[in-house]
Amino acid sequence: MDNLNSKTKKAFAWDFSGRMISQGVSFIISMFLARLLTPADFGLIAMVNVIIAFSGVFMDMGLGVSLIQRKDVTDEHYGSVFWFNVFVGALLTALLYLSAPFVVKFYNQPELLGLTHAMSFIFIINAFGRVISAKLTKALDFKRQIVAQLIAAIISGVIGVVLAFQGKGVWALVIQSLIAAGLNNILLIAITRFKPAFKFSWKALKELWGFGFRMFISGFLDSLYNNLDAIIIGKLFNASSLGFYNRAKNLKNLLIQNATGSLNKIMFPSLSALQLDYERFNRAVSKSIQFTMFVSMFVVGLFFVISKDAILLLFGNQWEFSVHLFRLILLSAYAFPVSVVLVNIIAAKGNSKAFLRLEILKKLIQTLNFVIGFIFGIEGFIIGLAIVSTIGVSLNIYFASKETKLPMNWFNKKTWHYLLISGVLVAIPFFAFDFLNEKLVLHALLAGGTFSILYFAVNKILKTGGYLIFMEELKNLRILDRIRVKFIKTK
Repeated sequence: MDNLNSKTKKAFAWDFSGRMISQGVSFIISMFLARLLTPADFGLIAMVNVIIAFSGVFMDMGLGVSLIQRKDVTDEHYGSVFWFNVFVGALLTALLYLSAPFVVKFYNQPELLGLTHAMSFIFIINAFGRVISAKLTKALDFKRQIVAQLIAAIISGVIGVVLAFQGKGVWALVIQSLIAAGLNNILLIAITRFKPAFKFSWKALKELWGFGFRMFISGFLDSLYNNLDAIIIGKLFNASSLGFYNRAKNLKNLLIQNATGSLNKIMFPSLSALQLDYERFNRAVSKSIQFTMFVSMFVVGLFFVISKDAILLLFGNQWEFSVHLFRLILLSAYAFPVSVVLVNIIAAKGNSKAFLRLEILKKLIQTLNFVIGFIFGIEGFIIGLAIVSTIGVSLNIYFASKETKLPMNWFNKKTWHYLLISGVLVAIPFFAFDFLNEKLVLHALLAGGTFSILYFAVNKILKTGGYLIFMEELKNLRILDRIRVKFIKTK
């Protein structure tokens, strides 16, 4: 178990640092692209990407997550899933390529024909790396995954910016995506020297299918509902509206996934290994929830306060409408990180039936928001999403409580007060520095700095679990000691 703890901490360090560097590179590249291209360009690629994201769940049909969860996995399992992925990837490429005219007709955008033809090849490209990623994740080996992602992001990003500068428009985004996917998979194969076993066994797939099937259905529903908003906006409005909405949504995802993504990514394989040790399992859950909420609510609050400054300074004035949408989207941003922790509890226990029931319940509620929300426009849908997300977190807590035999109140005490603290503290700098609204840099420094100081000070005074865990992790990394030494030397 000590070895698992050591591997988990090492995996977290690698994934977190690598994620920050990789996403930092991607973010810098996106800044250049946002200034060189139009919201309509981003809206067009989003129309194709939502179809790809939704279809991508069919790639391994839950077999990849089953490889991670299952304890006894053989080369036959890995080989069978690999060749299954290649077959399905080729099939999806062919289907999307042939369906391009229907995509054009649905959105009424003639430019989408060539874009869809080109982007359809991403399925077969990604098929070769999925088993490798699952194998590395199971072993908590994130170092090699991060190296591949980083190199691919840098090379593809530079090519995308050069093409955008040359006036290639939306095709700069298409070529960037294809090169990133291709390089990432080639590097994964080269770094790991992965050679798939020339074995295919229906029996091996069936052994994985019991757990994987329900996870696939859950993933299918999750993917459908995560992308349905973009499909509806692209259909009802126009490419520019979708571009503004996607900019706000992607910025929210970038913040939240960077803040807590490493912990959540490592949680599933780590908790799966602890699934029979109830005491350590519950202790890990407690720590994860509090750490996740503390960090995510700090990030959400900070960027709510400086939202206008961040978007206009980074992407330019042409993206000003995204500021309004971004603030509304942040109202539901807290739900994702804590929900990932909670659903990982159920998945790690191997209870895919409960996992599926939970997803169906949440999607039924979310369906009402799609029907009602868009009656009031994009803004109405986003506000409804905040309400739906809160209900979803409550359902996640209920199911996680049943799985761990811990009372719901135990989860509530470790969750909701961070939301209250952040919500109250956001109001102070948001209104206090409103007179500096047009002085973006000064407003960001004063408003953002005030919120940061207040947030850490209040959590310290209240001695919240998340704050104590965060400070403990900083000490473990010896960051505070290094800062203190440098300060003393300076004096």
